[in-house]
Amino acid sequence: MLGDLGKRLRAQQIGLEVSEAAIEWLCDKGYDYTYGARPLRRLIEQQLENPIAARILREQVRPGHVVLVERKADALAFELSGVDTP
Repeated sequence: MLGDLGKRLRAQQIGLEVSEAAIEWLCDKGYDYTYGARPLRRLIEQQLENPIAARILREQVRPGHVVLVERKADALAFELSGVDTP
């Protein structure tokens, strides 16, 4: 699922790097024995895709940027690297 998101972002010339801690957080929060991968899919949409899409629409994320996703406490945090970032 993260690979698909990365592929869609690469088509817009935007990179995606997700830390191991962030992946573990997603796995812990998205696991459900009864429903399989559906909760994980929704979690990735809510916690990654939607926030990144909002930043793209506000032009905070542009071609040449790399979105770095880290786990901070009990949430995900985003940082940018690449073109014209400090």
